[in-house]
Order: sequence, then structure tokens, then C-alpha cells
Amino acid sequence: MTKIVAPHQFVCFLRMMEKPVIKAVVIGGSNTIIQKNYLWAAIKSLKEAGVTLDVIENHAVGGTNIFNGLFGLKRSEKLAEADVLIIEYALNDTPTYADDSKNPKGIVTHWSRCYEGVIRYAREVNPNIRIVSIILEAKTKPQARRLNHVYAGIHYLTAYYQLELIDIASPVLHDLGAERAFTNEVYKDGFHYKPIVVMETAKRLVRQLTGDYPRPVPLPDPLDPLHFGNASAVGTKDFNTDLTPFANSRFSVDTIELQNQDLKFTLEKGKLLALFYVDRLSGGVAHFRVNDLHYDSFMRKPSVRSEEYPWLLGMISTEFLHKNLVAEEEDRTYTLTVKPFMKKELKPFRPSSNVAHESGESPTLAFYGLLHTGKMTDLTLKSR
Repeated sequence: MTKIVAPHQFVCFLRMMEKPVIKAVVIGGSNTIIQKNYLWAAIKSLKEAGVTLDVIENHAVGGTNIFNGLFGLKRSEKLAEADVLIIEYALNDTPTYADDSKNPKGIVTHWSRCYEGVIRYAREVNPNIRIVSIILEAKTKPQARRLNHVYAGIHYLTAYYQLELIDIASPVLHDLGAERAFTNEVYKDGFHYKPIVVMETAKRLVRQLTGDYPRPVPLPDPLDPLHFGNASAVGTKDFNTDLTPFANSRFSVDTIELQNQDLKFTLEKGKLLALFYVDRLSGGVAHFRVNDLHYDSFMRKPSVRSEEYPWLLGMISTEFLHKNLVAEEEDRTYTLTVKPFMKKELKPFRPSSNVAHESGESPTLAFYGLLHTGKMTDLTLKSR
């Protein structure tokens, strides 16, 4: 692995900048917002060189995947102003989307349609924006290693659209070997690197942002014409109802409480892609009706269950509602509630970043957004 240098030494890699300020929009998971992450280190190093990396929007949320990124861009107010879009979702996308054999039909295609949708939507809003993808990897046992379809897909889409890529996972594995790459030498826990790799990631990002790069070119024909670039994001301000705010030093959202009311809507020739919500201990199991079929999902975040945090932003991507993800789209009517539809409940789906939990006596669900394809009609909140 390349010798790691301290942050103050990064300046030796910088060339003269065309402008001293780089405006960035960022989408990603916890590795992009935890303390002293690669982005923080890159900002610090650039500042020492007289260059400002101005993160004008950071839509990163721990425990989320690429569908959270698309939702964030669809709700963005500053994407058109940005010089660069930074995407850090490979690590979070892998558990759900990297292996077709354990998932619904078409899961890799479903993922790639979203990643391509992020690329195309960003370039449609801002034709000159640079797009840099970062590939990080969770702690992986040697016997569990195999071809990662998410990593491969990011490489392919990067080449097809002539974008930029920083692949940290490959050199760590190549230079250290599978046995060492799995150890505490590299990782501080199952999903986050130690400073030695964090600083290497920051160094590469600094080099990428200040070095030569492919100038944006007009969008080619889509690789997949059914990509999700035209997906729609619905927020709570689209409703005429009371909103419940949640805010801390990092996040601020307005939610709608589903406790004594249900959310209903129809999608014409489309599907629900993701639901965005706030998890806290009063939150219940989510119950979905899709046409005449019933599905349940656990919503609890581990750090809420342990009471480390009173609440956290959460999302579930809703592939479990659609058994064949590449089938021709149809009209679907959805109901979302915290009241079970049947006396004998189904075994709930458990998203990879959630844990099993029970609903209390008066469960609620505070949601703040939906991401979907197709045309939405009959969007209502119905009291029970």
C-alpha cells in the first residue's frame, strides 16, 4: 500500500488551481460524516494550500444507500451551483445490491438504474459538474470475498460517462493481501477505516480535485433507458398537514406522524423506490399494502435501540415490495401504516442496516420523504 503522509504534507501534491474555491455537493454514508473523515481531512489540507473546498450541500446519512443520494439530489437547491459531486456509497450499497443470488430478481440492475440516474440527473441539472465516485469497503473476511457487482458497476459507469473514480478498496486489498486487509491494522470497526486509510483517501481526493481531470462531455445515450434519473421525490412540505420537526447539529427535517392516520397513494406505471423516516423508540413496525399484497418491515436503527441517540434519520429501499424488479411497470396502489393489516403478522423484512424490534402500545412512524418512479396520484393521509 502507498506510504501514508500526514495532512500537512498533502500540499506538495497540489498544482496551481484555476480558482481557489471548489463548490461541492456530497452524497454518501457514515464514512462521509463521521468525525475526522476523509472529507474533513481533504478540506483541511486544501485550506493549507490556499484552496477552499466549500461543501455547499452534504446529503450523506449513515446507514443509507444510493437511493438516499438520488432523493437528496432531487431535493437539492444548490446542485446547479456546484463544481463537483462526490459520491461515497459503494460500501453501503454492497450488502443489498452486490449479489444477485440472495436477492430479488434484478437487484443489480435495480441498483445500476439508480446510480446511473444520479449521474444523468446531476449532469442534466448542471452539465459542467464533475462527478467523483469513491469506493470504500467494509471489513471482509477472505473466505467471503468474491467479485463485487457494485464496484464493477461503478467502474463501468465511470468509464462510460468519462467520470472520475477513487478506488480505495482495490489498492488496500492488492497491497496488503486479503488476510491483512481484514484486520484491525486497517479497520477500527466493521465499516470504518483507521486513520491510515482515511488519510490515504483524503490524499487521493485532494490529488483528484487539484490535478488533471476529464472535462465534462455531453451526455451519451443512457446505458439503461430505464434508469431512475426521472424518478420523483416527495417531501412533507408537499402535504397540507401539521409537521413535526426534528433537528440537531447535523440534520433538520420536518416529518408527518403516522399514528392515527395512514398514507395512501397510487403510482401509474411505476414503483416506490424508498421511504425516508426518523427512527426513535416510539416508532413501530411499518406495514405496507401494495395492491392486495401485505408486507412488513423493521425500522429500528441499532443506535436508537441502544439509546445512544434519541433519534436518527433512516431510510428503507423498498425492493422487498416488488419481487421482480425488472418486470414491466404496472399501476400500483400503496398504503403505509403502523397498524397491522392482519391479526397474524408476516415475518417483517429487515433492512441490512436495521435490527428487529417490537411495536409498542401506541406506535408511530415519522416519515419525511418518498422516492418513486411513475406518476403519483391520489396522495392522501387518511385518518383511522
